[in-house]
This record gives sequence, C-alpha cells and structure tokens, in this order.
Amino acid sequence: MFFEGFFGKLVSYIPLIVILMLIASLLESVLILPAHMSAKNKILDSKKEDVAGHWFHRIEKKYENFLMKVLSFRVWILGFLIFLLGTSAYLYKTQMKFVMFPREESKEVFIKIKADKSFLRYETAKAIEPLEMMFVKDKDNVVAVRSSIGLSRRGSEARENEASILVELIPANNRPTPLDVLLKNWEEKSKGIEGLESVRFLRGRWGHSSGSAVEIQVQENDDKNRDAVVKFIESKLKEDKDLTDVEVEKPLLKNEYMIQLNQKELSRLNVNSSAVTTTLRSFVEGSILYDINKGNEEVTVKLSVPDKNKSDLEELLKLKVKNSTGQLIYLKNVVSINNIKKPVSIQRSDFKRSTMIYANPVKGSKVTPLQIAERLEENVFPEIINKFPTSVLKFKGEIEDSRESQGQFQSSIMLVFILIFMILMVVFNSAFKPILVLSVVPFGLVGVVITLFTHGMTVYGFFAAIGALGMIGVVINDAIVMVDKLDKAKEKAGRLTYQNISQVASTRLRPILVTTLTTVVGVLPTAYGIAGYDSMLAEMMLVMGWGLVFGTIITLIYIPIIYTISFKKS
Repeated sequence: MFFEGFFGKLVSYIPLIVILMLIASLLESVLILPAHMSAKNKILDSKKEDVAGHWFHRIEKKYENFLMKVLSFRVWILGFLIFLLGTSAYLYKTQMKFVMFPREESKEVFIKIKADKSFLRYETAKAIEPLEMMFVKDKDNVVAVRSSIGLSRRGSEARENEASILVELIPANNRPTPLDVLLKNWEEKSKGIEGLESVRFLRGRWGHSSGSAVEIQVQENDDKNRDAVVKFIESKLKEDKDLTDVEVEKPLLKNEYMIQLNQKELSRLNVNSSAVTTTLRSFVEGSILYDINKGNEEVTVKLSVPDKNKSDLEELLKLKVKNSTGQLIYLKNVVSINNIKKPVSIQRSDFKRSTMIYANPVKGSKVTPLQIAERLEENVFPEIINKFPTSVLKFKGEIEDSRESQGQFQSSIMLVFILIFMILMVVFNSAFKPILVLSVVPFGLVGVVITLFTHGMTVYGFFAAIGALGMIGVVINDAIVMVDKLDKAKEKAGRLTYQNISQVASTRLRPILVTTLTTVVGVLPTAYGIAGYDSMLAEMMLVMGWGLVFGTIITLIYIPIIYTISFKKS
C-alpha cells in the first residue's frame, strides 16, 4: 500500500482486497462461526468424535514420532537449515537477477518505419498501407492497429517520412500463435515493401511507451558538449554485444534565415536600423496604417504583401528602405542573410536541455537492463563526467522504475517486520518470542529461491517480490499457531520435555496444514495457467504457493527445535 509512483498504483488494490477479505474472515470467525457451532442439529449433537480413531490422528502420531527423532539431533538439523539458508542467500546474490516484468508475454508490438526520404506524410501513409492490412487481416492474433505519421516518441514533430504502428494483440492464452512466431512471420512479410527503407519490430514493454529497455537521458545546456556526450554513449552502446536497436532521439531540423545588419553600409548610406526592422516586419506581418469608423464599428486598415511574394527571399531583398535624406535603398545593400539549420523543438528536463538515447538487450541475452546500467555507470559514465562535468546522466523508463521498486521492496520488508514485531510483542508480552516467530521468515524465503531455481527462473520480477511479501504473512501465521500452543503447554506443565514438545506440536499439525493447503490450492491453478494464464500473476502465485509449502515444512521442524533450545528445562 505504501509503494509510490506508477507501479504503486498498479499493486495498491492487492493489499486492499486482502485486508477486506481478512476483516470479513475475522468477523465471520468471531460473530458467525460460534452461532453455527452452537446450533442444535444431528451432526453437532452426535456423540463426541473418537479422536484417537480419526484418520488424521495417525498422521499426527507419525509427525510426533518423527519430531522426537528430529529433536534428538536438533543441533545438527539446525546447522543444516542454517547451511541451507546461507547457500540460498549465496545463490540469490550471485545468480538471481531482477527485471521488472521478465516473463511478460507482450500484449503490444511497436513498429518503427522509415520511408523514402523524399516522401511527405501523405505518401508515407500510403506506403505503410500494406503493413496495416497485414495486421488488420490477422484477426486471430490482433485486436486493433493504430498508426502515427510524423510523430516522435515523445509526441513532438518528426520527419514526414517516418511512421509508427502500434499493434494490440489478443492475450497470449487466447491466441493461436506465440509472439516469437508472429514477429518472425511479420518481419519476413514486411521485407521488400515498396517505398519503405526500414521496418523495425519492437516488443511492447509493460508501462513504457518508448518500447526500449534501456533509456539514457543526457542533460546539458551546451549543445556541442551534449552532442559529444551523446555520440560517445552511442558508440559505446553499439560496441556492446549484449545491446541492439541503439537509437538517438534527434529533433527535426528546419531551415532558419538569420538576417544580419551591415553597420558600415548603414552608416555610409545614412539608413537607420529601425527603418530596416520596420520594413521587414511590414513585409512579413503587415503594418497598420489607420483606423476608420464605419457606423458603430471601427475598421482597421492594414498594409500587407500578398502571400505568394513571401515565399521567395529574392523578393525580400528587393525591398527598399528610406534613408535619412529620403532616398530609397535596396535592402540587399545593407543586410546579409545566412541560412542555418535549427531544431524545431528543444527538449528540456529540470530546466536543462536533454537528449534521449535508447537501446534493447539482444534477443536471448542473459544480461538484464539493471546489469547494463551498472556496467555503464562503472565503465562509461565516469569518463564522461571527467570531460564534461556540467553534464547530467540519468536512466529513465524501466531501469529507473526497477531501481525505485527495489528500494521500496526493502522498505516494505522492513516495515512488515517492524509492524508484525510490535503486534507480536503485545500479544506474547515478550520481546524474544516475536523474534522467534519472525526468524522463520528467512527460511520461507529459502523456499522462494528454490522454487525459482527449480522452475528455471533465475530472473525474478516485480510480482515475484509481491508474492514473497504475501507468503511471509502466511508463514508467520503458522509460526504463531505453533508458538502459542507451546507457550500454553509450558505455562500449564511448568517444564517441557522432548515428548511434551512433540505431542503439543503434533496437535497443531492440522490447523497449520489446513491453513497452508487451502492457500496453496487457491493460488497454484493461477501459477500454472489452469483455466487461463497471466504471466505477471502466475509468477506471483508460483512464488507464494511453493514458498508457502517449503516455509510450512520448515516451520513444522524449525519452531519445535528452536523452542526446545530456548525454553526446554532439563
């Protein structure tokens, strides 16, 4: 609930729904369940169930005997669990990689097109029609197609021979063709279309309209320095074998005519500079001569030049300017015109001029955008800052969001531990027992690491971390059930033996397993795409389900062991 930014809005409904369901469950168990249990009917009025003969009692007895043996070797088993924890931590640190949405089956394809350089926007629109029809006719895979002509990534004006097409796809589990096959077929069909110089297909990356995994923003007010920095970064990105589709967002350039006054000629010919500027303004915009009253209406009389005469610079230079003696001097005798190219628009960020550079990891590359960012920060950025200290380099898009979310995950985990610790400290009236309960969490996270590895998912994403957070809550519930029962038994008996601890723990086997299994059964169908698949939710449910299974097994062994070490009296 405390996640900020765009992705915070995305996941804010998850805890809200869970909290509402838990509140409803609490009210049901406190107010409605007792009424059901007290109702007089044949089932509840029947004789007391023969607990010893119940089929689950045999499972509890086996667990009790197993726990007796485990407690005899508690130090060795605890050592093994700690070793398992250390190994998992090492694997996570060295092998696990974070990518915001690593297994998302993209729902959009972004196509960048460059037509013949001489094409105007109407000719470009005509040239891309075969591409548009190719997508429109593929009704088994495509929902909608949207084309943009002459627009850049950030919506500013672009070259008229450039276009982009956004193709919205049918969800992966409802379309017959996988995205990789679709892209391969479309790329083959797009080759050789008349009038198109290049056609590039990009997977839509969730939450980012640029379509690129790596986005670097260069901020520098000095145009020459900024261009030098951009060219240097561009060359380094192109040298990187793990990157492709390197692109610099360049603004559209237009011709601009700079009119400069020749001061020597102005003095020699006795021409006032204000007369030159007034003449130019009148030629381009017209000049107001006077106003006349026409009844109750005031009419302005304006002197202007026909538009057809404004399209030729030679016409402008033929203008005559009156000097101080009343003579008419040709404008071309007192001014010079320089033709330069300037950008149509200037992109700024934080009041500094900026340029964007884009790139994508090569298909099949095991390097993540975050690793690419770290590589650039270590090997490329320091050299740039030394040469151009006024330049500011920033990662935007997925890299920025990934880093922000990682920091928020760490803050969330700390907040989870602090809040749960405070609640448990009040419930148990002890500072040590909450630590005992919370100590099971790292072992639950071991299950997350093992789950990801066994499923070949060394790259985890945003929703996997959300699933891990949810799993922590259920594992702690299991630990509370066990510790609370052991505490009550200890208060009643005054001392606990191995047999006492094993017997008490076995009575909690049923509620712990029921809590775990009902949750696991609820989430695993989504994890494996039974009756529908969603790549983001599947990752979250997979981590939550199998992490909970592993965490519960550890809880059933670890809590009795640690309780024995902490509280058993000889």
